[in-house]
Amino acid sequence: MFKISKYLITQQLPTDQAKTLYYSTRTGQMVAMRTEITEHINSKQWHLLSTNELLQLTRNEILVPEDEDELSEIMAYDRYTESSREVLGVTIQPTANCQLGCHYCGQVHSKNKMTDEVMLKTITRIKNIIEAEKYRDLKITWYGGEPLMALALIERFYDQIKSYCVETNINYDSDIITNGLLLKPDYFKKLMEFEVRAIQVTIDGPKSTHDQRRITKGGKGTYDVIMANLKNCLNSEEFETYKPSILLRINIDSTNYGEVDNLIELLKEEGIFNKVNVHFAPVVEWGDNNADKLSLTKQQFAEKEIDWMISLYQNGKMPQELIPDRKSYSCMVDDINSEAYDAYGNVYPCYEFPYTPMYQTDDCIEGNVLEDTDFKDKRPAKIRSFKETLPEREYSYCIDCNLLPVCHGSCPKIWMQGGNACPTFKYNIKDRMLLQYVTLNNKP
Repeated sequence: MFKISKYLITQQLPTDQAKTLYYSTRTGQMVAMRTEITEHINSKQWHLLSTNELLQLTRNEILVPEDEDELSEIMAYDRYTESSREVLGVTIQPTANCQLGCHYCGQVHSKNKMTDEVMLKTITRIKNIIEAEKYRDLKITWYGGEPLMALALIERFYDQIKSYCVETNINYDSDIITNGLLLKPDYFKKLMEFEVRAIQVTIDGPKSTHDQRRITKGGKGTYDVIMANLKNCLNSEEFETYKPSILLRINIDSTNYGEVDNLIELLKEEGIFNKVNVHFAPVVEWGDNNADKLSLTKQQFAEKEIDWMISLYQNGKMPQELIPDRKSYSCMVDDINSEAYDAYGNVYPCYEFPYTPMYQTDDCIEGNVLEDTDFKDKRPAKIRSFKETLPEREYSYCIDCNLLPVCHGSCPKIWMQGGNACPTFKYNIKDRMLLQYVTLNNKP
């Protein structure tokens, strides 16, 4: 009749032994139910479950049909979801230039920018893909290098692609990942005019720590400039009008993890804590540059991450995505509805590939807009087949993991380079479940 799903995590509430949290990764939902329910379903005593309990267990796919091949069902759902999505997501890197020389960056920077020809043919390719695949939404992520060093090009690009979207009734959305050095009020105003509604900026700690890591190529610190820019933007009329999402990313390894709490306090002192979101990111290897040699272990990071999330909560901020949502792909590599473009017109499956020497190969470059605006000659990179290898058990650690439906391998690039791409939530998911329960039932 039924069986307990393999893709389930349970955690008893320490403050209420009569309740157990059930997190189904097949649905991405968590429910709190009577603790004895586990005993009833383990012994298949369905008659001891109320109608509402049985409905809740099956609706959340905590219980599934006894003869169901769960992996096949998950893979079929993913294929259907991907094929029916109507969103084209593209990452555009209009310049190979950047002012910074961060030690963990794998890119080699130059002063090259997209030429008008590359820009126009990139736009043509995007239009052709939208029309061929019948997409109804276009999502652009501006990245680099440092994309604000090519603001005039972003403006020209936006003017043309937005006009097309209006004419064809395509929904348009965009965000930007910037180092923040050029995020002056006039640039911020322009971004709002270009409908950029989410901005990510990296701050690696208080001034003394950040200025040892996020330095210019000339060796100068950048904290003061970035923080002044952020405060000006967050206190601007444009911010109040458009309410963009501002995400502060903290890249963390063994050299700065002890300063994260200090940074949270500093953000409060600066008066911007309540206007931004905070993301904790482990430093990882990028393009064979050994950037992860000083990183915390995943278990160490996961333990500290929970402490930082609790700190956010205690300071009045709800941590983001405590419990991962169900999804049908791992990242843009695994998403058939995505591409990345660099300043030379190259097309990639991953936004980390452009300007990174290790990935300038036929295995990683899927085409070039100067040669193929119709995308008919696209050469899918080997890494795109990552999910197809799962049923073959080449990556059995993913097949056997109860987090597969909310992770899907996390980062195919890391796995295929021989690393461990497991997300940190694998190591602190039960603590996240408890914190999620607390935040939902006792908001700060």
